[in-house]
Amino acid sequence: MHRCAHPTTPNDSRLHNATQNNPNAHPKKTKKRHRTVSYEILTRTADGDEGGRHQIISAGVAGGKLWILKVQVGDKRWFKGTDKDAMGAADSFTLA
Repeated sequence: MHRCAHPTTPNDSRLHNATQNNPNAHPKKTKKRHRTVSYEILTRTADGDEGGRHQIISAGVAGGKLWILKVQVGDKRWFKGTDKDAMGAADSFTLA
């Protein structure tokens, strides 16, 4: 499982535009009214190793910076129970 969180510096309108009319976006608000959005993406590969990658990407804007969390798990591990760990990591993504 791969996890990373990186700050960048766009404005909040990019996050708003990315979530508007997108059925795959899962927006939520934190206690301090920071908006975060999560996407779950499955990419298939033909390498014969894992079968694909499940990627959960969460993003939010706080203090004028865009914070991104990416959790990536192979397809075989996903169905062996790692999905709960990956979803837990993504759900714990909050902005202070």
